[in-house]
Amino acid sequence: MNDGTTGPPRLPHPGGNGSGLPGHPVTRAIVGLDVVGSGDRPEPVRRSLRSGVLSVAERSFAAVGLPLATCTVRDTGDGLVVVAPPDVDGAALVGELPLKLYKQVRLENKPRDEGARLRIRVAATQGLVHWDGAGADGPALVELARLLESETFKAAQNAQSADLGFATTEEMFRAFVETDAADIAPSQFRPEELHTKDGPVAGRLWFSPARPRLRMLRSDDPASGLGRDGSRSAL
Repeated sequence: MNDGTTGPPRLPHPGGNGSGLPGHPVTRAIVGLDVVGSGDRPEPVRRSLRSGVLSVAERSFAAVGLPLATCTVRDTGDGLVVVAPPDVDGAALVGELPLKLYKQVRLENKPRDEGARLRIRVAATQGLVHWDGAGADGPALVELARLLESETFKAAQNAQSADLGFATTEEMFRAFVETDAADIAPSQFRPEELHTKDGPVAGRLWFSPARPRLRMLRSDDPASGLGRDGSRSAL
């Protein structure tokens, strides 16, 4: 995930879906996904994790009624940035999507060994997005990058031994979880001051249950789910 140091990720303008004219700011909900520790893995495992997070995202967004084909999506290499269409239900992104993602991560990890385990850091926010001829940027994309790269968020997920960590702003929590019929109870989101490059952000964190440790297998062991080159085998 681009951390905003050289500017937020550039997204193509999704013409024809009510996004507004190029250069005109529009308010959108945005979700970002990053594979945890991708850069520390061997190249074959990184490729497998990249394939895994794309599959997890595709199935999870579809499960909350928001197929990725209806969104503006940017592949960041080890994750995704997803800009939702204007009529999206924010409660689906904050109160339902984390559970769907966790379910799919569990399924994705079943054939994997510990060294190839998929762990994902997810953040959601909303705000202004500016489209121009080269793509999109704006305050919402910068804030998303800051949330995903927050050391507070990273440390908390590691402390929880969670395969899925989810961060959102206090504003989105109050609008779509606290006052809405979300699948996740408000009490399961813990309040946290998230330290970012731009200063502290009042946020909420949700984590999947602590993961059981997987067996350590060689990549060429059939039980690992990976071939000798790190690719997923058909099981």
